[in-house]
Amino acid sequence: GKTAMLAEKIAKLPPERVDDLKLPILFGVKMSNLSNSWGDPRPGGRKHQGIDIMAPRGSFIVSPTEAVVSRIDYGLVGGNVVYTVNPGRETFYYAHLDGFKEGLKVGDVLQEGDLIGYVGNTGDARFSSPHLHFTIYDYTGPRNAYLRIKKEFSIDEKAESVRQIIAEA
Repeated sequence: GKTAMLAEKIAKLPPERVDDLKLPILFGVKMSNLSNSWGDPRPGGRKHQGIDIMAPRGSFIVSPTEAVVSRIDYGLVGGNVVYTVNPGRETFYYAHLDGFKEGLKVGDVLQEGDLIGYVGNTGDARFSSPHLHFTIYDYTGPRNAYLRIKKEFSIDEKAESVRQIIAEA
């Protein structure tokens, strides 16, 4: 059934994780805008387990690697969220989305630069500025994505991504 098909697609991903990730927002944010908010205090005694990437509402959120969409959800904390399984069996978590790419569904195979959704402030971010909360999970639990995001998509890659987004629209 569906689970077997999903597992099959995930099995085709490269076994090695991508160490140096590209910034998963195509426009409106630069590497120099990133700050390390890992471990910052959060309501209810929680600690922040991700990076908040501030960006204009509606900015394109794209996959920084080849990936398989494993879950699309709405939650009180994360709001509109997408989970993908990525090379090295890591899971990437994208939260507070304004909306999802039209037609996005579990089992979709994404290439690097493919659209996932749009920056927003859904869930418990409704009183804060639009941003992408991005967390990497591996078999040990949540990891600090700030330490892994090393570069932006090149101008050619951005152009190719936009061509793809327009073609699919």
